[in-house]
Amino acid sequence: MTYKVSSGTLNLCSLTMSKVVERLVCRKLVAYLNKHGFLSTLQSAYRRFHSTENSVLKLVCDALLAADRGEVTLLGFLDLSAAFDTVEHKILLDRLRQTFGLRGQVLDWILRPWNAVFYSVAADVISIAQRCGFQVYSYTDDTELYFHSKAESCERRLPHFTECIAAIEIRMTANRLKMNIDKIDFIWLGFKHQLAKIKFQSITLEAVHVPVSSVVTCLGVQFDSQLTFIPHVQCLARHCFYRLRQLLSVRRTLTTDSAKALVHALIASRFDYTSIKCCIR
Repeated sequence: MTYKVSSGTLNLCSLTMSKVVERLVCRKLVAYLNKHGFLSTLQSAYRRFHSTENSVLKLVCDALLAADRGEVTLLGFLDLSAAFDTVEHKILLDRLRQTFGLRGQVLDWILRPWNAVFYSVAADVISIAQRCGFQVYSYTDDTELYFHSKAESCERRLPHFTECIAAIEIRMTANRLKMNIDKIDFIWLGFKHQLAKIKFQSITLEAVHVPVSSVVTCLGVQFDSQLTFIPHVQCLARHCFYRLRQLLSVRRTLTTDSAKALVHALIASRFDYTSIKCCIR
């Protein structure tokens, strides 16, 4: 008996198998990196128990603890997205050999090495920031660089902060990657009476004056200078009401179970993701 298999079916099977192999390689790679301590605790993504919530919660807790000590926080969001679009595989494979000790057939199994790109780039950024004496946290291409200081001492620390960012950019360039200076966001965090002492409302990076924002978005959460989360709550309410109005227009065509599932997927999940951050404040 002869079976005819269409080209579409073969393509689908090939795609499915490639995804399975990719998932297996990812698991083996992460297990190896965890076993030998190559992954920093300041790196999230592609790891169990290291979600976007970990990244945001650490930023919020660090900023609030600093504010309780009478300090302010300068938080910079580095735009490294171009690094994931322009990575050169030869350099990446060399880095995997030198930094993580991967050899031979293991490198051949990295079919789509985006996880490896993340680990390699994040390891560079974290090591540079720590040598410069600043705090950092990384989630894929979202990297937060920050420091805490008394308002009166910020003027002395600011030049070192910009030098650290310049050093990170130099490392990116050396590896044929790019950091977009004009897309970096800065924000001062702290209590109102401490923020009033801050005189710097722009940061100069390579002759580019980057204004300090009053509200920035990090991993789906809007940070305001005083960490009240009022802009975030307002944005969340607008989004949820918009989804409710959309559901109302099709409610008659949905069963009760389907309507509940959509409410949980589109609305309740948004509250679950952000409620912890807002409750800390």
